Amino acid sequence: MTALDMGGQISIGTDDRRLRRLMAAGLFGSLPAGVWVQRATTTADVLACYRLRHDVHVEAGYHRRQPGGVRITVHDALPLRIVLAAMAGRKVVGVQVLVVDTPDAALPADARFAAELRYVRRRGRLLAEAAGQAVAVDYRKTAVPTALQQALFAYAVRSRVTDLLTVVGPRHVPFYELLGFRQAGPPREWTTKAGGPVVLVHLDVTAFLAAARGRGPDEPDSRAYILGYFARANPHLEGFRQWR
Repeated sequence: MTALDMGGQISIGTDDRRLRRLMAAGLFGSLPAGVWVQRATTTADVLACYRLRHDVHVEAGYHRRQPGGVRITVHDALPLRIVLAAMAGRKVVGVQVLVVDTPDAALPADARFAAELRYVRRRGRLLAEAAGQAVAVDYRKTAVPTALQQALFAYAVRSRVTDLLTVVGPRHVPFYELLGFRQAGPPREWTTKAGGPVVLVHLDVTAFLAAARGRGPDEPDSRAYILGYFARANPHLEGFRQWR
């Protein structure tokens, strides 16, 4: 049995000290002055997002530098994918891609976690994967990374996604647990220059939204904050229609 077998249970981090540390580091709260998140819809904006992603991932050792400074994957050509951009003026300073599952193409996570994903698909759930986040170095200790995830969550909800997935390194798992994700299955080896194992983490979006509809008397402060940030007071949930 994998963590995905657990159905409606969610696991939101209860370590309030961890959340306070992240807030002190600038990862939550207001975006820097002059920065906003939008959907990249023009060819120029999408290419700028892919160039930033390429440079950040080359720096991290995920793949080699490509001709032209852009690396396009098969998932970048799928119709049900959205590219979110954090903009500082006319410059892209952050990017996040959401890929919604389709019968015609596997998700990026299928390459290493096919068994876990097959189980969810058999239950008739709609999966989506958060993939390809990259943030310019000067904006990594700001609210840009979390604001991109906030916008991504809104898009997933409006697309009727029931299960949100992403693949991360083990050291990032506690952060995603704070956001409500759970580890799904054992780690797998990553075969690029970056090396080391990777972990699939999973958020039951349906259960998360149900939890956000009411606060229990013993709900920890960190849980209340995360539910509010992504579901109770997420500005992108109303602004979503403007992105189409």
